[in-house]
Amino acid sequence: MVFQTCLPCDPSSLTRWRQRLGEAGMEALLAHTIHTAHAMKAVDARELSRVIVDTTVQEKAIAHPTDSRLLEVARKKLVLLAKRHGIVLRQTYVRQGPGLSRKAGRHAHARQFKRMRKVLRRQRTILGRVSRDLQRKLDQLEPSVRERIGVWLERAHRLLAQRPKDKVSQRSQNIEWVGFRVVYH
Repeated sequence: MVFQTCLPCDPSSLTRWRQRLGEAGMEALLAHTIHTAHAMKAVDARELSRVIVDTTVQEKAIAHPTDSRLLEVARKKLVLLAKRHGIVLRQTYVRQGPGLSRKAGRHAHARQFKRMRKVLRRQRTILGRVSRDLQRKLDQLEPSVRERIGVWLERAHRLLAQRPKDKVSQRSQNIEWVGFRVVYH
C-alpha cells in the first residue's frame, strides 16, 4: 500500500459519467449489482428485505452573488448568445470585463469602497451598452431565437435595476439564503 496524495480519478468525470448514464441507467446498474450479488450468494434475499439509504445531501457550490460577478456573468452570456446567433455587436468588452471584475474584488478586499463602486458603475454601464445593442439587433432574428435571448435580456435589465441590498440573486432563485434568522428567497 502506497500513500497517495491525489484522488484516484477526477470527480468531475464521475459526475459526467453519472449524467450520461441517467436515472434509468443507474437503476439498471443497481439492479444488475443486486442480481450479481444474489447469484454469487454474497447477499441473502432476507438481507434485501430492508434497505438503508444514505440521503446525505451534497452542499450546492453557490458563491455569494456579488454584484461585480453577476454583472460580468450577464455580460459574458449576452456576448456569447450574440456570437452564437451571428449578431455582430459594436463592442463586446471581452478584455475590459474580467479586468473590472478583478479590480472590484481588489478594491473590496482593500476596503476602498468608493473606488469599488466606481468600478461597479462602469460594469453596469458596459452591461447596459451590450444589452441595448443586442436589443436593437433583436428584430433581425427569428421568434424562437428572439425569445431565448429575450430571457437573458430581461435578466440583465433586472440586474441593472438591482441594488446591492436586494435579496435576489440572478442565477439561483430557488436557493434559500438564511441570515440573521430570516429566510430570503
